[in-house]
Amino acid sequence: MPSITMLIDNALYVGGFPDSQTVSQLHALGIRHIVNCCAQDIRTVPEVASSFHLHNLESFDTEEYLILHRDYDVFAGLVSTILEKGEKVFVHCVAGVNRSVVLCAAYLMERLSLNPVEAIRVFRTNGRTRILDNKGFRHQLVDHYLQSVEPHSARLGLL
Repeated sequence: MPSITMLIDNALYVGGFPDSQTVSQLHALGIRHIVNCCAQDIRTVPEVASSFHLHNLESFDTEEYLILHRDYDVFAGLVSTILEKGEKVFVHCVAGVNRSVVLCAAYLMERLSLNPVEAIRVFRTNGRTRILDNKGFRHQLVDHYLQSVEPHSARLGLL
């Protein structure tokens, strides 16, 4: 699995906690923003924090944690602001499997009017095949689609 997976062309990337090789790749890609979705578990080292705009979320990787209810609005607002400025953002958690993936998948669904299967296909097509091991997050993603994305898409005549 790649350490960095592009989700939106030259704009939104996802992965696991950045090691020195990943940091070099982030610089090479021109990424200036990092969203750490596991700030309570692992703090970003000062060298990384000083060379990127760092945004911390304290999301928990448990089936009971309501990540989309608690963290999605802040996440989506942050990512939208970064992308609207024409800048790039890397979103990570510990392994790039659950927290960062569910937040990015929900964002893709809303931004690109995708259903959950289509959003997951974006990850898999770009090489990130091990995703969403957390069953609770999978259920939340479907609920988010049914409650937020699908009704909005229907109002716009996209369904």
